[in-house]
Amino acid sequence: MDLGSRVKIDKAVEAAQKADAVIYSIDYSDPGFYGGFGGFGGFGGGDSALNRISNETGGHVFKVDRRHPLDQVFRDLQEEMRSQYSIGYTPINDVKDGSYRKLELKTTRKDLKVQARKGYYAVKPS
Repeated sequence: MDLGSRVKIDKAVEAAQKADAVIYSIDYSDPGFYGGFGGFGGFGGGDSALNRISNETGGHVFKVDRRHPLDQVFRDLQEEMRSQYSIGYTPINDVKDGSYRKLELKTTRKDLKVQARKGYYAVKPS
C-alpha cells in the first residue's frame, strides 16, 4: 500500500531508467490486514507498482509468503545478483534527444531466461 510517494509511478520509473538503476523489490505484505483485497478496498496498487518499476528497470519482485520466508527471499536475491551478466549496446541512432527507446532481448536457448530493462532514455548531455 503506497501512501507516501511524492511522484507518480510513471515519473518514478522514468527517473530510475534515466539513472540507469535496476530496481529489486521485496513484497512483504499481509493481505489479511486489508480484508484479503491487497489494499484498502483493492485500491492499494502496491504490488502492481513494485512489479512495474522492477520489470521496467530489469529487476525483479520477490514475494514473501509461507513458501518463501524472508531469509529465503534474501538468499534468492543474492543468487540472482551473483548470476548476472552485463552486455553492451551501441544504438544505430546516436542522437541524444531525450526520447525513450524500446529494447527487446531474446535468446535462442530455451533453458535461459532473459531479464532486462524494457528500454532506455537517450538522455541529452548536461
